[in-house]
Amino acid sequence: MLLTGVALRTPRAVLLSEYRNRLRREWTPMNHRITRCMAAVALMVTARAQPTFADRFTCFVIGPGETASSLALRLTGDAAHRHQPWFQIVDPAASRFIPKAEYRRIFPGWHVCVAEGRITSELRRMQERPQEVASPVQPASADVAGTLSLGRFTVVWFGVALLLAALVVWRTATSYSNGRRTVRTIMTAFGERFVREFERPLMRRGSNDCALESRLRFKPRQRRLDILLAPHGRRRYPNLSDHRMNVEYDVRRVLQRLRDERFVNERLFARGRWVIVRCRMRPDPETRGGE
Repeated sequence: MLLTGVALRTPRAVLLSEYRNRLRREWTPMNHRITRCMAAVALMVTARAQPTFADRFTCFVIGPGETASSLALRLTGDAAHRHQPWFQIVDPAASRFIPKAEYRRIFPGWHVCVAEGRITSELRRMQERPQEVASPVQPASADVAGTLSLGRFTVVWFGVALLLAALVVWRTATSYSNGRRTVRTIMTAFGERFVREFERPLMRRGSNDCALESRLRFKPRQRRLDILLAPHGRRRYPNLSDHRMNVEYDVRRVLQRLRDERFVNERLFARGRWVIVRCRMRPDPETRGGE
């Protein structure tokens, strides 16, 4: 009983402040870490995309018998460059990029597109002086190069948009979850104090046996708290069939003793052996995230 008296004398504002400080210490560092991580990922994606945006692509028609390796060797000077993102093979008829896993089988008439800065200097000189040296490859339409740059630009920025949208959704969900946790914690503290104060006059002097059985039922979204009370052992109180007026008096007494204006009593009813005291939590600007 000494502990009960101490809990009742503790200001609820201090208890609420301690909980909020603990919640802030737990969640604020995590919020900052995840926010920085998401921002870093977005910057990395954007940074990787910038060279692609800055480069212009030159496309050529693939001839009979040519392979991805021979094209990469002839256009860039290294057959391994066929695996680079700035080396792409396009099917103009289907308007699609060929996955690099399918480069083993390419067809004449398709286009190979390479960033201009990656083309060999010899081929670049041939392009600058077409009247002196015949071009070894047939240039493709400029529309293919434009489509390639625009398509890559769209895909990358769509990915960045998804990352930012995920960040917004995560922060909203975190705020909502924190609000629900705050509401539930406030309800739990109030319910436990209610049960202790209701039980206090029923305790027999010199006995440590409980006078009540109790449960708490929460509906944070509806801001509703049900406090369930039942007699312990062979006791008959509380019950509404024989002692309704006494139970109503005790409920009013406890609410007046607690003096917690955030809660109002709505109903008093019974379900089987349980007496249910239904309370509603008034809206609070600091805890509306749990609605």
